[in-house]
Amino acid sequence: MAATPQEPPSHLVGRQEEVAALRALFQEAALGRPGAMVVHGEAGIGKTRMVRDVCAEFAGNGYEVLWGSCVRFGSASLSYAPVLSALDHWAERADPSLVERVFADAQELRALLPSLGVRSGGPVPGTVLSWIDTALVRLARHAPTVLVVDDLQWADTASLDCLAYLVTGVGTERLGVVVTIRLDERPEGGPLHTWLADVRRLPHVGELTLERLDASETEEQIATLLSSPATEEFVADVHHRSQGNAYLTELLVRNAASGDRRLPDGSPQVLREAALARWHALSGPAREVTRLMAVGGRPVDHELVTAVTALALPSVDGVPQLLGEAVDTGVLRIGADHTYWFWHPLLAEVLVDTLDVARAAPLHATYAAVLEAGAGECSGALAADLAAHHSAAGHVDAAFRWSLVAADHAKQLKATAEASEHLRRACSLWPSISPPARADAPDHVTLLRRAAEAAESVGDFGSAQNLLETALGIVDRDADPLTASALLVSWTRADWHRSPGQFWYRPEMDTAVALTAHDPDSPEAAFALARLAMARAWDETPYPDDPVDSAGKPLPGGSLAGAALAAAHRSGSPLALAHALTAHAVVTLLDPAVDVLGELEQAHALATATDPTWAAEVAIWWFNRLEGDGRLAEAALVTVRASAAALSAGSSHYGYFLAGLGASMLLDLGRWDEAHELIRPAVLGGAGISGAKARCDAALLAVRRGNRPAARRHLERVAELVAPDFEGAPITETTVEVMVGGGELERALEYLHDRWPLAYNGADLRGLDPLLAWGATVCAGLRERARDHGDPAASAAAVAALDALVARRAALPGEPFTGTTGSAPLGRVDGARFEAESRRCRGEAGQADAWRRLRERAGAAGLAWEEALAAWRLGQALLTEDTRREAAAEALRAAHTTAVRLGARPLREEVESVARAARIPLDAVDDRATSGAAGAAGQPVAPRLAVLTSREQEVLDRVVAGRSNGEIAGELFISTKTVSVHVSNILHKSGTTTRVEAAAWARRVGESDER
Repeated sequence: MAATPQEPPSHLVGRQEEVAALRALFQEAALGRPGAMVVHGEAGIGKTRMVRDVCAEFAGNGYEVLWGSCVRFGSASLSYAPVLSALDHWAERADPSLVERVFADAQELRALLPSLGVRSGGPVPGTVLSWIDTALVRLARHAPTVLVVDDLQWADTASLDCLAYLVTGVGTERLGVVVTIRLDERPEGGPLHTWLADVRRLPHVGELTLERLDASETEEQIATLLSSPATEEFVADVHHRSQGNAYLTELLVRNAASGDRRLPDGSPQVLREAALARWHALSGPAREVTRLMAVGGRPVDHELVTAVTALALPSVDGVPQLLGEAVDTGVLRIGADHTYWFWHPLLAEVLVDTLDVARAAPLHATYAAVLEAGAGECSGALAADLAAHHSAAGHVDAAFRWSLVAADHAKQLKATAEASEHLRRACSLWPSISPPARADAPDHVTLLRRAAEAAESVGDFGSAQNLLETALGIVDRDADPLTASALLVSWTRADWHRSPGQFWYRPEMDTAVALTAHDPDSPEAAFALARLAMARAWDETPYPDDPVDSAGKPLPGGSLAGAALAAAHRSGSPLALAHALTAHAVVTLLDPAVDVLGELEQAHALATATDPTWAAEVAIWWFNRLEGDGRLAEAALVTVRASAAALSAGSSHYGYFLAGLGASMLLDLGRWDEAHELIRPAVLGGAGISGAKARCDAALLAVRRGNRPAARRHLERVAELVAPDFEGAPITETTVEVMVGGGELERALEYLHDRWPLAYNGADLRGLDPLLAWGATVCAGLRERARDHGDPAASAAAVAALDALVARRAALPGEPFTGTTGSAPLGRVDGARFEAESRRCRGEAGQADAWRRLRERAGAAGLAWEEALAAWRLGQALLTEDTRREAAAEALRAAHTTAVRLGARPLREEVESVARAARIPLDAVDDRATSGAAGAAGQPVAPRLAVLTSREQEVLDRVVAGRSNGEIAGELFISTKTVSVHVSNILHKSGTTTRVEAAAWARRVGESDER
């Protein structure tokens, strides 16, 4: 069983609450309630020690503890390094039979774990992340498992994504995740900031911030260190100089005696001096060797230390003895993998800082020489280390070469963020490399384009645009117009993603087309024409020679798309043909009379074989058309497959965006578990639009399952990922649904009014109809609440608000729910919901028929969630109309079955409340007499229910619980006739007409007053 690194005995003091929180996390994980904890604190405050001590306690009680640490070295490192290290150290110590079970069939993962002795013969497929997840799940089935990642502030992006994937995917696994982060080591704009902003909103993630020790806690620590109490003066002196930092206190007291009254004179509170105090106790040769180790930047084994010392410090002998001296003194520790590293990373940093560039460069050069000499099979970690060492040594050519090698390794792991970092370093080194190095490397423009593509794949469109601008500054447009055209096409795509607005067109698109005028048969001509055609089509900006549809209406971009298709065929380029086919389909994408699916399918197949990024874009258009045609399950399947392909190719931005599209559809189709799995990596890994889309899906899933706080936290993150005025109907609809789910109806109505202009840009009506339907839902809820509270003015205001929305829509062209989307299944569903909610708002007759139409249309479209909501309302309406009890029972049971299957707690409770009041049996209904509305004995009564007498409140409690008049009479020891009188009074005072309505009123009023 693996445990935390072996270190000197702990002297942990204080931290009782923090330790209790960690223990609770581990105990909950053992019960199948997994979670994570983020432990913050300044360097030396005791984060690692506290976590280590708690882990050691549980490792001795049947838990598996995996420990990985991040190291500060270079601008990019081996992808997944701390997690792979944790798995590797565990595998080295664990029972071999258990190791085999955990890593069964995981050859891709085993190839990255040295302890297993497996070496990959080729590129590693992009399945590392999923296999890490699988391995930990398997281990957690064997025993409660804790994964610790120390010093997360230095983690690579792939490791952050991996932890995000693990944290978002927890279900009932016996897994706890703990990470430690330094408060003073968070580079502005770094990925850790985004990661933190994401994880702290997850309901099963907690945070602890370790503060400095107070004077009494410092006194306790000193007494433990000295094995006897210290004088008051000594404690005051130490606390003043360490300021309660536990590590600095330990360093200050290390050489003190129990009878000392003061510390030696000086400024030991300065980090440099305090951290070096123990190091200065070493012999001269041991100091030199350990400083040389610090330059290495990461834990090293005995062989590497010996080899580097032989070259850098030829006069030093006896390296094993010197390492032993450093371990005995507490400067170094021996890790579980038999490597040496500093007992506290602060010391390594301080030692490196004692060297100026002139003294450090030769040491880095020595490391580079030793690493290269013993390289054998080059790994990603080795390439990254060599790039960093050569760069620090001033070896520009070698740093450039190894940066490209490291980028290739990162690409094989599908760690595109790390590949992007290595490529950007190579681009920055290009001006300084020698002519021979340039001769062996890709040309500058090709390198810049490759770096831009990597940046775009991870959603870093700002970097992509800057790299493309540099390339455009190099290319001679007269001598090489086609390259310039291709760069401009890529630049316009990056510019739109960087600052998306209502319009796609950029003037540079026309320039890109013009640059291909002398070579109209080139692939570049097809690319430029296709991009301009799609922009004109989506912006609905026609050209004079555009073709027209059957109704004589111009098809914007049609002439350009035709020209692009002709150019692509002449060029013979499969990728150019994929672009042109896509543009040709986009021109008529929204016209249901034109079949464009064949073109999109062909374009996707061509792009898949040549350009995964473009294949992802084609999949988005393909999804849009399938959705518009009502082929919703097919649309979901396209995005699920395309997301997996994009992520496998290393394109996280498009992979996450496609995951968000697919998850939205799966949520509506009633396939919630699939939706959750699809957006797991996207929720915390996605940035910009892709992250916002995934967060919207997560918010919908949370609110529909009854976790309103989590839904609100997801929406808070959406607001950080995109600008407030970003045009996006999914964001608007999700926000309204979350507000409605939380009872924030007034806010929802105000929000709809504010977002209305963003959904209509003067020509496009596509986004308005869903908002109108949601407006009817909000207004119906407002009127229902007003009636519940006996407020006629508010009731009239709700109806007036609906009238205002309808009038606002009527002032625009076309009839609602009859436009482009109105004839499609989703549009027909929106129209039916608008009708049903409008009748509910106005209190009109025929509500049951309206809900029945919605249920039928939703069912025909396969929208299981909308169908269940309609069935609930239909059952309610039928009971209110006091007709067809059997039909009401069937509708309620159908809604209940779906709610139970999906885990939709709020809908389930609503259905059960109605069924209980109507005495309709449902499977899994809790038959106990609970309402929570009228108030249990001794509990406060909701203010609105105070209009009832205490006896009427008792009767209402039992009506809500589904008791008959006879049962109520027996329980309250009154006559059946008296119960009937009380029920009549309740109906009169509540403004309702049936027992079912009265029960629903009691429930709504109770929830409203709680809010």
